[in-house]
Amino acid sequence: MTVLLFVGCAKESVYQTSFEKIDHASDSAYVSRYFLPELPNWINFSNVGKCRRNSSIKYLNFEQFRNSFALSYESAIQFQLLYNTGYLNLKSVHKTEYVTPQSEKKLFFEILDKIKADIEGFRIPKYKRINLVWIDPFYR
Repeated sequence: MTVLLFVGCAKESVYQTSFEKIDHASDSAYVSRYFLPELPNWINFSNVGKCRRNSSIKYLNFEQFRNSFALSYESAIQFQLLYNTGYLNLKSVHKTEYVTPQSEKKLFFEILDKIKADIEGFRIPKYKRINLVWIDPFYR
């Protein structure tokens, strides 16, 4: 009976580097799982209004997001507003079309901390009835 025994060793830094890469990839995947797929560009056009949205909005998967962080519906709406505002701000500051996964993850958790601290982007009126007047200029 023959027993073969293989002993191997490797440098610790090789494992550290590979874990870092996996860690960054999993972090961006962790954040992106709370968002729905981005809409195509053609959907950002309104035939009725004859206008085009210049940048795409990132929509949350509300059910999964709320269940993971135990947030109310109103808090999830606040998060979506603050996140999209911050996301568009990052794109304009860096003058790029896309935001890096690390920046996106940082923004995600900064906004989540704000929501948990009750810092809101807007206050929902407590009135039972709201009268809204929409003024839309008519051009010929």
